[in-house]
Amino acid sequence: MNSKPINQQEKLGLALLSLLAIIAFFCNLGLNNIWTPNESFYAEAIREMWESGNYIEVFYNYEPRFNKPIMIYWEILLSTAIFGLNEFAIRLPSALAGLGTIFLVYRIGQLLEGRQLGIIAAIIMTFAFQFAINARYAAPAISLTFFFTLTIYYFLKGYHRNQFKYILFAYIALGVTILTKGYPYLIIIGAIIVFYILLDQRFKWKPFFKKLGFLRLYIGLPISIIIGMTWIIYMYATYGQDFWDIFMMETFERAFTRENEGLKPFFYLEANIWGFLPYSLTFYFGLIFLMIHRFKGFFENKALVIGSAWFLVMLVIFTASKGKIPTYFIQGYPGMSLFSAYFVIQMANYPKVWKSLFKLSFWIPGVLFTLGGFMIIFTFPASYFLLLLAILPIVLLIIGYNKNIEWLKVFSLPFTGFAVTYILFSLVVFPFVESGYRNHDKIGEAILKRVPDQSIPLMAEHFTTWNLPYYAKRKAFDNLTPEEIKEKTKDSPLLALVAEANVPNYENVEVLWTGPIYTGSESRTLELILDVMKDRRGENTRFQSFSIIFRPQ
Repeated sequence: MNSKPINQQEKLGLALLSLLAIIAFFCNLGLNNIWTPNESFYAEAIREMWESGNYIEVFYNYEPRFNKPIMIYWEILLSTAIFGLNEFAIRLPSALAGLGTIFLVYRIGQLLEGRQLGIIAAIIMTFAFQFAINARYAAPAISLTFFFTLTIYYFLKGYHRNQFKYILFAYIALGVTILTKGYPYLIIIGAIIVFYILLDQRFKWKPFFKKLGFLRLYIGLPISIIIGMTWIIYMYATYGQDFWDIFMMETFERAFTRENEGLKPFFYLEANIWGFLPYSLTFYFGLIFLMIHRFKGFFENKALVIGSAWFLVMLVIFTASKGKIPTYFIQGYPGMSLFSAYFVIQMANYPKVWKSLFKLSFWIPGVLFTLGGFMIIFTFPASYFLLLLAILPIVLLIIGYNKNIEWLKVFSLPFTGFAVTYILFSLVVFPFVESGYRNHDKIGEAILKRVPDQSIPLMAEHFTTWNLPYYAKRKAFDNLTPEEIKEKTKDSPLLALVAEANVPNYENVEVLWTGPIYTGSESRTLELILDVMKDRRGENTRFQSFSIIFRPQ
């Protein structure tokens, strides 16, 4: 292991890269309306918690929501208590959990192999594509990644320092992990830890069982289960089988039971090629390198060992599961980052062919993302001052060659290329999409100004409202026919979201708002952006003109 200290020029470069990460995670964090559909569930549930004063049970659209454990809701609840009920505060826990995870990756690398590996692993983790985009999104994925990584960190610290107090902290963190996503993660993290010990002891069973005994499962597992399962037990006692059936489907059956659709053994291997960009090629080249060289030096490097255990356990478990969603593997990215960092450091020591391959693994995504930054500047309405930001990867590349900083020559290019592209999305693309195309807050303002009585529900004609309960601050009924709307409101006020062309079908109504609404899924962000661009050119898209209509009783 190369433990050469980092020089001043490298420190300056790392400081700049760290600054980019903080800007990217928080720049315009609260700009966009709550995204549909997934963010809506958490935003509206929190609003209803504040409205009802019930901070234990979760409701969405005034109906019990049993899908996920409570931890992410409590995090958002605390954030909104401090910063108010707004988009920034709702997303802040994910952004903070993202930064926390990066710090933990650094600490694990430092603990196992030294400061240099820790820093490089943290850099790799910062802009792993799926991790970075979800760090700006109100959902459990990044919070889960943080507590998952915290559990592994405390385990490694206690294991290698032979101090049980850190193992005890790991059990507490494991309990909170269960409280974030469910008890299957007891199995996943437990399997990673057991496999790591087995590898660390080089498959020698006697020392393996000795180390396993040091974990004192009889003390720790009850602590984890009490922390992780108390809320679940409370909910089961309150709602019975109705809660348990939905909770089991969401936390276990959805992910860990297979149907006849097949294993899809290469799903996550393929998904991670784009999900772990810009360093996915580096990771896979590292795997191939190890196998070709018969894992020479593998057991001597603990970062490789934990990275391998982390990745392989998750790959096996999630490949065997029914649910195949790329975001499920985000919790494996810390291990992949530690694994990849080793090959970045060792690159200069490899044979010429392998050295060229690893450099290629940096150049390909680096050049593509750098070009992506320029494409954003010239495609979307933007200040040309931002060109200075777009050329930053090239500037750092020149500095790397000028100062002869070996790893900075190519390693910084994919990082800054992605970072700049990512920041430009926040500064240019998302404001462009929001302006005139995502009007949910304006719809809510129009409703509340004219119909402040929140007991009057919102009806939606052939449309799922998702985030409108949050912005309209009332219950919404989705996907109704005009006949159903008229029947529901024959003896009460009518407040409805209808296609603009259908407004004449309703008598004596006042139009409160008219504008475009996207009828596709905003979770497919690239499709949304392309549809916005098509709409600007007058082409057919999934934007449809809707109106909010109101008729007093």
